[in-house]
Amino acid sequence: MNHPPELHCLNTAARAAGAALPLLFAALGLAYQPAAAATECPYLRPPHLTEAQVQQTVLAQIEAATGRPADKIDPARTFQELDGTDNAPIKFVNVESEVSYALGFDAAAVFYKVAQAQGKTQIFDSVPIADLLSTSVRAYLAGHDSPAPPVSAGVTYGALNFHVNVPDPVAHWTLAKCNLRNVAFDYASDDRATEMHAIVQEAGLPVYTTADAFLATIKTLAGKMAQANGNGREARVQLDEGGPTPCARFELDDTRHGLPYVTAGRVCYVARDKPLGVVALYLTLGKLPLQQSRLSANAFFQGVALGRQHVRDATH
Repeated sequence: MNHPPELHCLNTAARAAGAALPLLFAALGLAYQPAAAATECPYLRPPHLTEAQVQQTVLAQIEAATGRPADKIDPARTFQELDGTDNAPIKFVNVESEVSYALGFDAAAVFYKVAQAQGKTQIFDSVPIADLLSTSVRAYLAGHDSPAPPVSAGVTYGALNFHVNVPDPVAHWTLAKCNLRNVAFDYASDDRATEMHAIVQEAGLPVYTTADAFLATIKTLAGKMAQANGNGREARVQLDEGGPTPCARFELDDTRHGLPYVTAGRVCYVARDKPLGVVALYLTLGKLPLQQSRLSANAFFQGVALGRQHVRDATH
């Protein structure tokens, strides 16, 4: 599904300080449990990409890391030459991670094999961008399209600034997207009469000033979502108080294809002084009573917490 463009992911985000985690978790109504471990996102291969799209995906990450527009990236140069800073090694690790999640293969391992084949020990300062692009195309094309994997009960997926429990019960739910800033689940009943989508992702927000300004931002966001869905109704918006960071909820209900369509959302700042939030969305399409939809959305929102738990490796 296409997510609202207003919920744009940030390229960089500060990790929450460990001492502040209990308070941040309380903002979403959850107890702080440092012993629990979240599961690392698996690499999910996007289907039907062309060679050009694969290359564009890699170039987009290099562009974000170096600040150079894609059309100004000389493929004959190395990442170090393009970046020109002492932070190039760290930036390149981030590029490898982003490419892995975007294309569905372990980019670090694939790129390292290229360096080894060329008799080199480093990638960022010795392998030309052109080789990384061609290698990415080969690695992607070597994969196979497959259905989204079903989720398992009790699993928590960890991102940079949040972690989220899989919907419960897990029957008919699949993991549609999972990366460092966005986790999404899809549901379809056996008869396809009901569809649900549960999404959590980072979002850029204006720095918090007042409750009224925050509510106005959420109303604007919800209004744009409504317009994108052909819905002219005004969203129900309210503050969700009780935590140290500001949170708000909104709800939209309409019909699509003659069926009830409900969008519930919860937005929380990671910190009052940061232009960064975590947005949870729960969308229901089908003949599901409104109250049941609300209960399901609330249960999902309660499974979302700020901060990053210790992440255990998943099988990619």
